[in-house]
Amino acid sequence: MSNSLIKKTDDSVVTRTREHPIAERTPTVDIGESTNEYVIVMDLPGLVPEDVDITFGSEKLEIKGRSLNETRNDATCLRGERTIADFRRTFDLQGCSIDGQRIAAGYELGVLTIRLPKSESAKARRIEVT
Repeated sequence: MSNSLIKKTDDSVVTRTREHPIAERTPTVDIGESTNEYVIVMDLPGLVPEDVDITFGSEKLEIKGRSLNETRNDATCLRGERTIADFRRTFDLQGCSIDGQRIAAGYELGVLTIRLPKSESAKARRIEVT
């Protein structure tokens, strides 16, 4: 994979609530490639799988969600630095030949892992010379 194949195309990370000012959050990602797939690993501490929405279409992968840092109801907040933040990351997969039917995602210990299998036509193959 060349760096130009998977391009970040949009980082919109803004929300406003009554209790909190505008909050910004851009989850960090690592992108890797093996012979059979691309792998995106994103840090999303404190979320549950239901907080994350992943869509794939038109050669773009979009990951969005909401981080809710709630205060205990029985405590008075003396200082509030944790925020409520929406996030969205979009990746341009044009030219990557992804098998969209086999994309899989898992979430464990605050880390989201998305596996993007390459279509058979995108995999390298050895050509025998006769």
